[in-house]
Amino acid sequence: MKKTASDLETPTKKMKTKSSADVTRAQFFGTRMLGARFCGTQFFGAALTLASFSLSAICLLQATTASAQHGPVQRTVDGVVQNNAGGSVKGAVVYLKDTKSLSVKSFVSTDAGTFHFSQLSPDTDYDVWAELQGKKSKTRSISQFNSKTQFTYTLKIED
Repeated sequence: MKKTASDLETPTKKMKTKSSADVTRAQFFGTRMLGARFCGTQFFGAALTLASFSLSAICLLQATTASAQHGPVQRTVDGVVQNNAGGSVKGAVVYLKDTKSLSVKSFVSTDAGTFHFSQLSPDTDYDVWAELQGKKSKTRSISQFNSKTQFTYTLKIED
């Protein structure tokens, strides 16, 4: 049985007269119906749908590959612990608190008073402070909304 152009347009007309969900389906499958209307077969429409899907998959794969090449963005925090006179403080405990999970990492300052934390998530807020013999520095905060990846602080412990 040979189909005419009016036979091919009938499903679209029926779908438009039904519910809004049917109209949405008609819009979704519009590429297939467009191909069927112009070529007289549904093969062309199916080929267009497959080509669109393939192009989307390739774009997604390229985006994933590009991010994998660079790796996830991570943050680092470093700095120095000082006393009131500006001298470096050896042996101070520097704390890094994840404000989301409340987990705390610590680092004992080096002979030069330096500290370093790495591989920190950019999607987390952190608080950093130092303590030595019951004395504490001011707390410094790092927001997840700050786009920097490197933070350097001078933490002063009051004498």
